[in-house]
Amino acid sequence: MSILIKGMELPEDKEIFLRIDEKGEVYVYGSYPTELHKAVPVQPHGRLIDAGALEALFWDGQCYFTENIKYKIKSIETIIPAEEGET
Repeated sequence: MSILIKGMELPEDKEIFLRIDEKGEVYVYGSYPTELHKAVPVQPHGRLIDAGALEALFWDGQCYFTENIKYKIKSIETIIPAEEGET
């Protein structure tokens, strides 16, 4: 199983050190003040895609077939939710 560290980006200009405790709290050393993030497990999955972009491919407004596909896309479980401002 993998983990996702919510709200954290890869450092661009320096090395950092991470400590993850048993509650999933991620401490980022190398920043001041020390940043705190949350690690969450990512369930085993197949290929991850942008479901919104896939849904847009089927948009024609009135076709039962495409409306049915869009409904099914929306009903599939979300593996990694979109972050704020990325929907």
